[in-house]
Amino acid sequence: MSNQQQHLDLSDFERIIRIGNGSWGPVYKVLHRPTATHFALKVIYSNHDDDFRRQILHQIKLLHGIDNINIVKCHDVFDRDGEIQVLLEYMDCGSLQGTHLSDESSLADLTRQILSGLHYLHRNNIAHRHIKPSNLLTNSKKEVKIAISGGYEDLGTDDASL
Repeated sequence: MSNQQQHLDLSDFERIIRIGNGSWGPVYKVLHRPTATHFALKVIYSNHDDDFRRQILHQIKLLHGIDNINIVKCHDVFDRDGEIQVLLEYMDCGSLQGTHLSDESSLADLTRQILSGLHYLHRNNIAHRHIKPSNLLTNSKKEVKIAISGGYEDLGTDDASL
């Protein structure tokens, strides 16, 4: 996908497998059939009050505008039947939870990527509130990206954070 924002059709996606639970609900690996591209789909169930839904949608709108190699990309958001579904970049190697790195050069590269992502967020007045191994995702290209949905605060506004 290019950096241009392109609205996708939810009916073009097929759920493959549940890959985890995010802060707001389950996360699925999905296949975009027209392009054979994998994504992660975070589902936020409709059992929240209207204020919470507005807050979630506001946070996701901010997330949608973030564009950095070390931040998990938000590709689209679907609000269907009261259920919010967030289409995210799929990281095929999962989180750093339980990972042990003894190789100093791999650890240095991982640290550099995480700090680069944090620097980008801070430069854009966004404070990540939940930096932990389960929110640091990796892929087969040895990229490390920060997952931030639900765990950040926009310091440029007076909105309450999640």
